Amino acid sequence: MTRRQRDRFDAILEEEIDALPQGVRNLLDEVPVIALDRPSRRMILDLGMDPADPDSWLLCGLHTGRADTERSVEHSGELPSEIHLFREGIAALARQHLADAPAAANAADADNSAPHAAGADGDAAPAPDAGSATDEDLPESPFDRALRRQIRITLLHEIGHQFGLDEDDLARLGYE
Repeated sequence: MTRRQRDRFDAILEEEIDALPQGVRNLLDEVPVIALDRPSRRMILDLGMDPADPDSWLLCGLHTGRADTERSVEHSGELPSEIHLFREGIAALARQHLADAPAAANAADADNSAPHAAGADGDAAPAPDAGSATDEDLPESPFDRALRRQIRITLLHEIGHQFGLDEDDLARLGYE
């Protein structure tokens, strides 16, 4: 992942956190959101996954620690919970969703993002006539929209774990 891709991911993540309701943002003052390119080998092993399996490195997010619904004074000496988002897994899933989108939707997106051509790596570049426009001045590319959606889903999924929701609860809510 390039520095520019990392910076773009982190900017979108910050925007998505800022868009959360104030009460949820207050939770994140106590439960940090940590963006990493990929999970560590230790994280993969702790999840019971095989580090030799390439798919295990495409994990999108991980909640560590004890959910609010399970906390008590007996747990006061434990480390605080953390939410990890993994850039490479989220970007890969965003690319997959974009590739799986119907051709008609992709054509409409292409029409709406003419000044913002996507490169092979999903990193958007301005058209040659864009002049001195910054990334913020240009409309989001189809990849950026897919990335934003997947960041939001993963962030809400991991926040759901902090509130005590399990995988079945999150799937019913559409955050799988």
